[in-house]
Amino acid sequence: MGHHLLDAIRRHVPEVEILALPSAAPRLAVRGAHALAPAVRRRAAEIRNRYRQEGRLVDAMGVVAGHDVETDPPTLVVETLDFADVQALRESNGQVPVLNAMGILVAPERRALALHRRASRTQFYPDALQGVGGSWAAPSDGTPHDGYELERTVRREVCEELGLSVEPATARLVLLRERDLGSILAVWAGCTVTAGLEAPEVDHDEGELCVVPFDRLEEVLAGPGRRWAPSGRASLLLWLLSGAPGAGTDPRFGALEPERLLRRVLGE
Repeated sequence: MGHHLLDAIRRHVPEVEILALPSAAPRLAVRGAHALAPAVRRRAAEIRNRYRQEGRLVDAMGVVAGHDVETDPPTLVVETLDFADVQALRESNGQVPVLNAMGILVAPERRALALHRRASRTQFYPDALQGVGGSWAAPSDGTPHDGYELERTVRREVCEELGLSVEPATARLVLLRERDLGSILAVWAGCTVTAGLEAPEVDHDEGELCVVPFDRLEEVLAGPGRRWAPSGRASLLLWLLSGAPGAGTDPRFGALEPERLLRRVLGE
């Protein structure tokens, strides 16, 4: 992988820190519940009670308390909490290192990417293009949820949000940190869509399916930066840098090879 182009991607999307490009999914070392200060704990209880009165779920999640990205695969030390805890922490501290997983989805037979346009009322990056993903669901109350495999998070979120089935084995793994939110994001860049694209079952509360033909990708990437969530843009550029895995043999975007398209987008 070209270090010059990797550095150019870092400059192009400075809101995202590229932590690692591992050969396998990060290992999760889950060490128990995340400790909250008393004031944050009280605020979380208020938020939790309000959500329950409104009939909203309070999902089990995780935050990254430490990591070793020098090993391959990296190790993430994770502590558990729930969505109400995360909201209270954000009110108190701003950045919270929530553990997320995301897929950049590709449909090679249609020569297209299946992206997610976030809903207009989404808390972060409304109306922006992004991959498909969400927070790791920590085991809780005897239910394994996503267990200790972030790949399960990707499969679940893609199914819940767009009604699609995917194969992550085709993808290039990327580990990112979103500087503004503090979130840690494991990305499978180049998951192959295996079913559902003909009749997707989209959760419109989360956003919309956006199918981008390969031949329009330069136009979409060259649009204003506000159209993209930074982690989605960075992940897609890293996908191109890796040769567009999952896109089929000798993929072309218009007349351009993946690296040539990447250079044009980066102005190289």
